[in-house]
Amino acid sequence: MPALPILGSSGRPERALLVGAIGFIGGFFGPILFAPGANQGPLLGIFITGPLGFVVGGIGGAARWFVKSRGQSRPGWTGGQGR
Repeated sequence: MPALPILGSSGRPERALLVGAIGFIGGFFGPILFAPGANQGPLLGIFITGPLGFVVGGIGGAARWFVKSRGQSRPGWTGGQGR
């Protein structure tokens, strides 16, 4: 069964977008739910947690790509597949 493209291990930015979307949703709707009187709550998701999540997702994807590409070039290394 093929993996969903957004959850795949390719070098595309889907993972960064997914983590950024999760950060945005948490930062946007969290203050609305937990502090309904705070009128500046959604700005947290727009300006801080959304972009921060995108950056963290991008760094995580780049680190995963680096480890995966570096591991494939080492002779005798199975890449975590146990063969």
